[in-house]
Amino acid sequence: MSNSYIQKKIRELRESHKYKQQDVSDYLHITRQAYTNYETGHRTPDTDTLLKIAKFYHINISELLVEPGSVSTLCVNETTNFESDKHPEENEITLHILQKISALSSKQQLEILDIINDYINKEN
Repeated sequence: MSNSYIQKKIRELRESHKYKQQDVSDYLHITRQAYTNYETGHRTPDTDTLLKIAKFYHINISELLVEPGSVSTLCVNETTNFESDKHPEENEITLHILQKISALSSKQQLEILDIINDYINKEN
């Protein structure tokens, strides 16, 4: 996961929805300055905050974590709903996996995808 991608994406979302930083920070129950640090890249939102931001904008968490067109997009099931009946720790694990995969090169992501597919095929 690229911190610069996250900062760019959350700023684009806020601006496209015509929100002020204060609006988003109020929803997140953080100071405006803390939120500003996310948009400027001085801090990276933690998993809970990323989930809240996705909920605020009614988007899938993958839209905050995975750049469109990256190979890791192949690893994300677009129908995944992080507000589903899953236990919170399952969402945490999925998010952690996505973050780690997003940090890899395209070649490494394809290798991981092959490993996952092999593992799934072995289980069936």
